[in-house]
Amino acid sequence: MPSTKATMRKERIERLLSELEYELVRGVTEAEIEEDMTWRYILPISRTFPNGAVIMEFRMRPVPHHAVPFPFEPQKANLRLVGEDS
Repeated sequence: MPSTKATMRKERIERLLSELEYELVRGVTEAEIEEDMTWRYILPISRTFPNGAVIMEFRMRPVPHHAVPFPFEPQKANLRLVGEDS
């Protein structure tokens, strides 16, 4: 069973992602930030692969209208706590 601390961290990450989404949408809509942005961070440890790593990536980019799948359904982050049932 996940701890209260782990649950609080998950909720904080979900809130931060929601705030990031809002700021990005607003920034692009109001032409305050570029539409093309990439971020990558490599965490040099992994519980899944011995001597492995965890890669965190974020990418936003403009695409033509015909390249957007319709009906479009935004995806929320798939966050699970360690020890949480799927």
